[in-house]
Amino acid sequence: MSALPAPVIAILDAVEPAGLLELERVLRCRLAPPATASERRVAEIGPLAGLLETDGFLHWRGFRAIEREAYDAKRPAGAPVSGTIVARFHTWLEACRSADGLLPDGRYRGPGRPWPQRRGVTPVRYTREDVLDAIRECERDLRREPTSSEYQLWCRAKRVQARRTGAEKLPPTLKTLYLFFPASEGGWASAVTALRIAGSAIQTANS
Repeated sequence: MSALPAPVIAILDAVEPAGLLELERVLRCRLAPPATASERRVAEIGPLAGLLETDGFLHWRGFRAIEREAYDAKRPAGAPVSGTIVARFHTWLEACRSADGLLPDGRYRGPGRPWPQRRGVTPVRYTREDVLDAIRECERDLRREPTSSEYQLWCRAKRVQARRTGAEKLPPTLKTLYLFFPASEGGWASAVTALRIAGSAIQTANS
């Protein structure tokens, strides 16, 4: 691997450690971007869609289906087991309905809707304390007080990571933050001020 040019090394030497961490995070996102929604759908139910094409039967509700046992017996190596798919799509028939018509490139045709349906899922509710906790966590990760733009980038990365690990609660977005700290009342600046006041109160209580 060739050495970096001297001007680049000089610039990196002048950057604070926290800045280097941020630069590393940005470069990782650019060089290895998270999977798109289409790529995730193909990974989740692409093998099921393929088996529906070759071994599926027409269900009376108008889409093709396949028995779970048949899918597990014929699924390609590395494809998710039926239990994983059911956990994501609620029922096996709903998974078949979603997969029917999904194409290898992420597009779909036919009656299928290749994304999990959110019927009956209770939306996550946030509190003011949740917002402050998220800003505090972002600050710890960056090792400095973040700007609203930096928080937005951090939040996106955290939400992608949380969805991959199956976490139930995602960090609140800027849109949620502004519900508690409206732009007309200072927005991001007022949220950071509230965080500082809360931190001072905790220190006073512990002293």
